This record gives sequence, C-alpha cells and structure tokens, in this order.
Amino acid sequence: MYGIPPFVSAQLITALGIGVVAGAQIGFGSALLTTGLMFGGAAVSVVISSFIWPTQEAAGWKLLLVAMVCNPLVWFALLLAGAGWHCFPRGGELFACLGPMVAVLVIVVCLLPPSAGLLWRAWKRRRGGVRGF
Repeated sequence: MYGIPPFVSAQLITALGIGVVAGAQIGFGSALLTTGLMFGGAAVSVVISSFIWPTQEAAGWKLLLVAMVCNPLVWFALLLAGAGWHCFPRGGELFACLGPMVAVLVIVVCLLPPSAGLLWRAWKRRRGGVRGF
C-alpha cells in the first residue's frame, strides 16, 4: 500500500505551519484566514503539479516551477505587486506602497512549501526509496 507521496505531504504540512504562524501574529481570525489561504493554494498547486503534470517522478526544478505557477495565491500576490509597480524603483509613500511590499513577501513565503516538499522527497529517496509518508 502506498501512502501520501513525500512531496505532497511536506508541501501541505509546511503550508499549514506557515499559515498558522503567520496568522497567529495578528489574531485567531487571521490565523484561520492565512491557514486557509496557504493550505488552499498549496492544495491546488499539489493537485496540478503532482498528479496532472509533471507528476511525482519529474525533475525537482519542474515540480518547483509548476508548483509556484499553479498556486492561486502567488497569482494574486503578483497582481497586487504589479499594481504597485511604481513603489519599487523610488519608494513612494509608506501606506500607499504597503500592499505591494507585502505581496512580494507573500510570493517569497509561497516558495517555502514547494521547497520543503522537494527537500522531503530528496531525503526520502536518499534514505531508501520509500515512496509513501
């Protein structure tokens, strides 16, 4: 019997952890919201990158690239950062540029779950080729 593939389990668990920690800095409602957003984005990303294309056995760079492109939270953050493109070259007002700066931070944070998934997959392969969790 096969378990959950390492890439999938690590990506979802990391997204849950990041969502809880990031939201708990503000409050319980924010913890629920950020956990839902991070887990939802990671779930969509996992379904597409792991089971549709390029699948679990693909090269790590392909999985990472597709996992980032398929995450809807990354697309929303890219749109928000693109709307505030004028803030980055010269700074701008603090409150007017707060959204685009946070969007860049969200993009970087969304890179962590797929990276953790790749690390967990590599560790499991090196350890003995165990497929499941």
